[in-house]
Amino acid sequence: LGYRLVRLIRRQNSVQGELLLAQEQLLDMNLALRSQALEDGLTGLANRRLLDQFLLDELGRAKRDHLVVGLLMIDIDHFKHFNDTYGHLLGDECLKAIGALIKDNIRRPGDLASRYGGEEFAVVLPGTDLTGAFVVAEQIRQAVAGAQIHSDRGAPIRVTISLGVSAIRPLQNDTPEMLIQAADKALYAAKAAGRNRTMMAS
Repeated sequence: LGYRLVRLIRRQNSVQGELLLAQEQLLDMNLALRSQALEDGLTGLANRRLLDQFLLDELGRAKRDHLVVGLLMIDIDHFKHFNDTYGHLLGDECLKAIGALIKDNIRRPGDLASRYGGEEFAVVLPGTDLTGAFVVAEQIRQAVAGAQIHSDRGAPIRVTISLGVSAIRPLQNDTPEMLIQAADKALYAAKAAGRNRTMMAS
């Protein structure tokens, strides 16, 4: 009876160990899936879904605490021509490289760099006014202009970006769309003015 009891206890301990291991693996898988759901698979930056939620949360916080929120909209200049000339594989490498440069120039842990879609990126800068956001935008623009994309065709390729900057101290009825539209308008102005430049929303 004692021998059978010892065997039963050992078996129970073994089953509990297996259950704990399975639980840990399930938690790891859930964390990985959650990360994938909120991360752009190519660049590793936040995806559009996370950007939308982050902007909504930050504007809500800014309304409560009377803070300002800055936004950068970033577009790679002549990216269609780049893809047509060098191919989509190198186009993907270009997106990764620019995503990394954007991330490297976002200093504060509370800021969010994201891929907005296609060759467009967005950066949310909580607590940053229009002038401060412009300074960050110019750091990113200069970093990209000074970098090179390497290909198997010989000479490194230089790429430039255009940026639109907006900032808002939101009132009760202000929405994320208003901030995005203002930055987008400034971005189009930067492209119309010759590209490789930063323009602030009026």
